[in-house]
Amino acid sequence: MARVTDFVREELRRPKPHPTEVKCHWSILQAGGANGPLLQLDTRGSSDRETPEKQSQTLQFDHKSAEQLFQIIKKAFDL
Repeated sequence: MARVTDFVREELRRPKPHPTEVKCHWSILQAGGANGPLLQLDTRGSSDRETPEKQSQTLQFDHKSAEQLFQIIKKAFDL
């Protein structure tokens, strides 16, 4: 599990979409303290993994990092 504090743009040499698709579970945690709530995103193991649906990656975003992610998404998808 990791709390995201900042984003750094990186140009991939050989971008390649992943063939495996998974659902992303999200939660809002009120334990953010002075920074307010946290947005938590979790992915689970795909159906072909040894333990399907086992929590795999977790990312947490506070207000600052969520705002940064929002701006990146707007730019990436021309929203």
